[in-house]
Amino acid sequence: MEEVLKTKPTDFVVEMISDDPKLPETYHMHSVTKSSLLRRIQTDGHNTMMLGNSIIVNIYQLWEDEIRGRIAKAKGIIKNEVNIDLFGEVRHIRQAIVHNNSLITSDFKKVITIEYTKKEDKSFGFTHKQFEKLINDIKRVLKEYSR
Repeated sequence: MEEVLKTKPTDFVVEMISDDPKLPETYHMHSVTKSSLLRRIQTDGHNTMMLGNSIIVNIYQLWEDEIRGRIAKAKGIIKNEVNIDLFGEVRHIRQAIVHNNSLITSDFKKVITIEYTKKEDKSFGFTHKQFEKLINDIKRVLKEYSR
């Protein structure tokens, strides 16, 4: 809301509401200035980084809840014996996203191969290229490990 109060005369406010403005149960959900919205949705902007973080959390859950078990069954071993270094790094990133508000933790010393962007506020995220590389690396290691 503070940013809305600092708007320039040429910068209009985009408001998001829950329903039809004529209905009494409608409530205000979010306000953002046009310039802020444009910054957030640009390539490698805030929204890109937030979406990337969300996808990483989901990828790790898929790995932990399904993929590891399938690989273990196919190889005739127990799930905990299925270890891929890249997913260990993804685990540290996921923990920082979920449990530390996307702030870099001491466990990031263990993130060696995954490229990410450090921000001034000690948070992190992924540019489009970094995220694309991570996805390709995940596909590659799963293919190699599944042979």
